[in-house]
Amino acid sequence: MKSRLKGAAAASVLLMWMGIPAAFAGSVTQPGETAGIAVGAPLPEGLHFLNTADRGRRNSTPTSCLGITIPIASWSTPRTLLGARVQFFTVTPVIETGVSNTSYQASFFNPALFGAVAYGFTDLTSPIATYLKQSLFAVGGLSGYGFGPLSLQVFATTEEYERNYGSRDTRGWFRLVVPLWKPAAQSPLITKG
Repeated sequence: MKSRLKGAAAASVLLMWMGIPAAFAGSVTQPGETAGIAVGAPLPEGLHFLNTADRGRRNSTPTSCLGITIPIASWSTPRTLLGARVQFFTVTPVIETGVSNTSYQASFFNPALFGAVAYGFTDLTSPIATYLKQSLFAVGGLSGYGFGPLSLQVFATTEEYERNYGSRDTRGWFRLVVPLWKPAAQSPLITKG
């Protein structure tokens, strides 16, 4: 019985090992995607439409371009779970990519905001022996404006340092936040004492 189990375990490991294809991994998000927003902060209660779009060009040979837009519909409920706001999101990203000479596939306290943007990214581990760790550091400027409940941000960045990306990237970003619904303000409770 023990030898049968050992044989079955060995065969399973061998089959799994033979069936594992090479993995090619990269960043889940575009470096710099969350610059200018409070990452992890809950949206105010209500329905929201958010969109982050960017387009950039890497000056490699051949020149490559990448455009990404990430439209998000969100419902930030009045409920909390363990002290955290319960939120629901639906996301449908669109990616456009191409190489030169080929076809392409494809709320502020002050309403005005101007400032500097900088972000960095580095791989902490090498998951396989042949993996080359990537890292970059980019700087740029950000301009934004709050149109009542609507907010708009535009910023541009350029990489000052990159390792294992092939060349430096210059990228333009656009972010729009549109609240679709929010609850009516609660009337204060007045009692006679």
